[in-house]
Amino acid sequence: MPILQSGSFNITGLQRPGVYVDVVAPSAAVLSGANTSVLGLVGVGSWGPLNKPVLAGSLSDAVAALGPVTVRMHDLSTHVAVSALQGASNFRLVRVSDGTDTAASFTLSQADDAADSNLLPVAAAAVNGNSRLISVNAVSGTLTALYTGIVGNSISVRVGPGSRKGTWKLVVALSGGIPETYDNLTATGTPTTATYQLTGGTDGGVPSTAALLGTDISPRTGLYALRGSGVAVVSIADCTDSSIWTALSSFALSEGAYAVATTVQGDTIANAVSAKSTAGLDSWAVKLMLGDWLYWLDATNSVTRLVSPAAVAAGELVSLSPEQSSLNKALVGIIGSQHAGLSSAGTLASYADADIGALESAGIDVISNPSPGGAYWSAQTGHNTSSDSTRSNDAYSSMTNYLARTINGGAGVYVGKTITVSLLRSMKSSLDTLLGQMVAAGMLDNLYGTPYSVVCDTSNNPQATTALGLSQAQVYVRYSGINEKFLVNLQGGATVSIGSADTSISGTSM
Repeated sequence: MPILQSGSFNITGLQRPGVYVDVVAPSAAVLSGANTSVLGLVGVGSWGPLNKPVLAGSLSDAVAALGPVTVRMHDLSTHVAVSALQGASNFRLVRVSDGTDTAASFTLSQADDAADSNLLPVAAAAVNGNSRLISVNAVSGTLTALYTGIVGNSISVRVGPGSRKGTWKLVVALSGGIPETYDNLTATGTPTTATYQLTGGTDGGVPSTAALLGTDISPRTGLYALRGSGVAVVSIADCTDSSIWTALSSFALSEGAYAVATTVQGDTIANAVSAKSTAGLDSWAVKLMLGDWLYWLDATNSVTRLVSPAAVAAGELVSLSPEQSSLNKALVGIIGSQHAGLSSAGTLASYADADIGALESAGIDVISNPSPGGAYWSAQTGHNTSSDSTRSNDAYSSMTNYLARTINGGAGVYVGKTITVSLLRSMKSSLDTLLGQMVAAGMLDNLYGTPYSVVCDTSNNPQATTALGLSQAQVYVRYSGINEKFLVNLQGGATVSIGSADTSISGTSM
């Protein structure tokens, strides 16, 4: 008798006597946790496609894909370098331009063309669509870098005899990269040796805020090119234009991401508070850093320079588990700030308690030294821009996004199934399992009893709604609080009486 897959046949319509094996899938889907390590950055580069997310796992990946760390505004490789120091290792990078960038090229002379009139079309057929570096125009004899930018000026094309007698070989090489070899190309004429160097590639100027933000219609550009890319944290490199903060919030909310922005370089607290208010930014999906930019030693260019605090904060956030806050977490690679000065100069200027209090009340964070735990650089408030005290810390943003993205990414398997008691139980089981695993992992805590509850039965799924194709689960999750203020009640003196009951604190008895 046949082996059948559950749901693929009508059990009441079986006619022939016999054994029917019904293979039943597990009733409850496993909800795998969403990836919270993906950092999306938008900025400029010296190579690579425009307005398309490029995947990178390290600084070397970013340099290979988009060009070297460069001293300029909005530089993607700079932001990757700084973020990677904080532990970031999973990037989606979108390169934008101002439209004045050009691709390097080389046009063969008439003498070169005459060497073999058939080689160009043969080379074009072999190279175009396969090369990661160039394209070949068989009519004009022009070799053009695949992307704009100065990196294209490092591309050389060598022509010579192929491995088989009477054939040609093309070797396309980018300085420091792996050469591309197109061998045994059949064309008339005697193979000759020549090398051509591409020139004329430029990066262009500083893109406008509009170009960095981009457009949200296909083909999407700028920030919107990151739609559906799975970014957990997102930032527009070095963008301080407050006019786009609310658009950044809308994007982050729709993608389940946490956006990081910064105010203008060298900003004051009063001006930052005013700018946030004027922009109408009040969102748990956006973290706003005071424009107290940070000094960093750029080893690539052998210079100490200022970098955006958003780059540091974004790198820190993707390296943390979602229940954590950036507050008081030691940061790496910072050697000073505009407000504090350089560490090498001696004593650093710190913010007064009233300053930090004003920033926290306004929903703005700042990176400074010292920190509550000692003489190191860290975020001083750990807050987002929401004025709602129940949703104003980093952990709320990260945990809410993590849960929403996890459920959204895994619960879809239940769509299209018949609403039955079994289905409601399975959906509840999936959610219970997810939350139970989070307790076991320490992401949720049993400090005050079980920190979650899931209701998914007939009590919240009446016939009136299930008949319309709607089922629902009510999920309650209690996040752990973030210890922002630690109060120690100290009573000391020679007359203080210590009761014997107090020894229970140490877990010992007298």
